[in-house]
Amino acid sequence: MSRSIKTLFSFVSFLLSISLVDTLAQGIVEPEKRTLVFLTWEDYIDEDLVREFEKKHNAIVEFVYFEHDEERDDMVASPEGRIFDVILVDGQSMATYRRLKWLTPVTTANVPNIKNYNNMWGEFRPESVGYSVPYAWGTAGIAYRKDLVNTPIDSLATLFNPPVELHNKIIMTPQILEMVPSALSFLGLDPNSTSTADLKRVETLLLAQRPYIQSYHGLVLDEESALVTGEASVAYAYNGDALTLQDFNDNIAYVVPKEGSPLWIDFLVVPSKSFQKELALSFLNFMSDSDVIAQNIETTYCASFNDIANAKAPEKLRKNPIIFPSDISKLYFLAEPKPNAARKMTAILQLLNTNGDY
Repeated sequence: MSRSIKTLFSFVSFLLSISLVDTLAQGIVEPEKRTLVFLTWEDYIDEDLVREFEKKHNAIVEFVYFEHDEERDDMVASPEGRIFDVILVDGQSMATYRRLKWLTPVTTANVPNIKNYNNMWGEFRPESVGYSVPYAWGTAGIAYRKDLVNTPIDSLATLFNPPVELHNKIIMTPQILEMVPSALSFLGLDPNSTSTADLKRVETLLLAQRPYIQSYHGLVLDEESALVTGEASVAYAYNGDALTLQDFNDNIAYVVPKEGSPLWIDFLVVPSKSFQKELALSFLNFMSDSDVIAQNIETTYCASFNDIANAKAPEKLRKNPIIFPSDISKLYFLAEPKPNAARKMTAILQLLNTNGDY
């Protein structure tokens, strides 16, 4: 290094040090931002709210996405699972997460805004109380293109025994723990049955259905979605996802099939291995604020268990029966399958994935 360059380097360093000292003296040096890692579905939160939380807590929220619950569970159970600070967990899995001691307790002491929720979520999923906050709830049913089907759809037969014009035009859920109950419902059986005979009938049905399925994937929620472009005509879908896609194509309709469908609840939890528990609990508290929830409803098109937030949502959303169904008689909760039944369901999934295109 030449003397002139060394001198220039020293001078610049001196100026920087003077600047730093001056800044410190004014007390305006910002503390280092903390990072919160959130494991969740893609496109499932209002981005403006994320930025608001980041600014309020001098934090950065990094997202990791999963496509189905089984994938999420594998990610959490892996050695790398310790990186997650907040996880979106379905109600069906809450008992397992508690039993495995994967969760940090959540109370009014560390998440004061939990008081804003009504009691229904705890009555529906008692295993979630004390370890989570409810994020959203809704239904799972059928989304379809009104202009691409011959008659309005109202039955699971469209998925499991599709007419010829819908062959290879159907997107099916990748979640075996939802696929099996839907198949059981179509067969007129208890959607939570785990008997060997019933699961064998499901296996036969799903293998017969498989040649007519375009893909086993969650819906893409933008203008390139197969349901928007018309590449697919029918899809197993969550109510909020169907409404999101309606924004891109108003020919998309959604229906809870006459045979019934799951009523789902998603929860936010803080894993016991998190290195940012304080920040994570602050995130749960932030997302439990009534105004925040009301704004999030406008993005997710999903109802909450916060009555104040629901009332603050735009009237067109409050009166939309796809978001706030008045009749829940055809809805059921998914039970956590016992290990032996879960293994049988996984075996069915492996048969469906024989060609590796799952």
